[in-house]
Amino acid sequence: MCTSATQFQKVAPTTTTDRQCENATVCYDGSSAVQTQYDTSDHTAASDAVCADVSICGASSYMLSAPTATTDRRCSSRQTCSNAEYISNSEANGYNVTNSVVDATCDALAVCDSAAGEVQVTEPTKTSNRVCGTKSPTLAPTTAPTNAPTLAPTTAPTNAPTVSPTTAPSASPTTAPTNAPTAALQITDGSILDKTMPPTMAPTMAPAEEGYVYVQEKVQPKLCWLPFNSL
Repeated sequence: MCTSATQFQKVAPTTTTDRQCENATVCYDGSSAVQTQYDTSDHTAASDAVCADVSICGASSYMLSAPTATTDRRCSSRQTCSNAEYISNSEANGYNVTNSVVDATCDALAVCDSAAGEVQVTEPTKTSNRVCGTKSPTLAPTTAPTNAPTLAPTTAPTNAPTVSPTTAPSASPTTAPTNAPTAALQITDGSILDKTMPPTMAPTMAPAEEGYVYVQEKVQPKLCWLPFNSL
């Protein structure tokens, strides 16, 4: 007779031959640290045990339960993060190993605050967050107005004197008559006296009182009184 616990009958007996027994295959006896097979069907009195390779949980899955002598390893797909998320626990202990028991954890990607001047410094990946920072100053001029003065002239009036001529009175005589009287030089009997005369529009050649006529000087706009016999 074959030992039922460990053997099965390979060849049945005949009238002239004995029964042939054979040890049943042991798929996993627990002595090995790494299990590669499990028993899908135990041996019977007339058949051997049937073994199968143990499943392996890869990078996209994690292990739900370990294999036993008669059951396979159970794997499940890891959580898939959206485009607005990243795997935040990718560096966790036991994550990046075969048959890991760690599922993926998805966290929202950082959003740069453009209103506060933030820009993306480092692009995100499946396993790393986006890094935001402030803009660095550039050497190129900006189009935004600045508080500093410009070299271009302004249309606003300034306190400084201008190069253009002004309408202020000048030292040269004018041709238009004035309301103010002018100073005249009176000459009589060899003496020279200052005398104020009424202003005139133009020099006249008509005789004046007491035998004098008005003569306009060329050097300075003044009138002189001269006797008739001296002309």
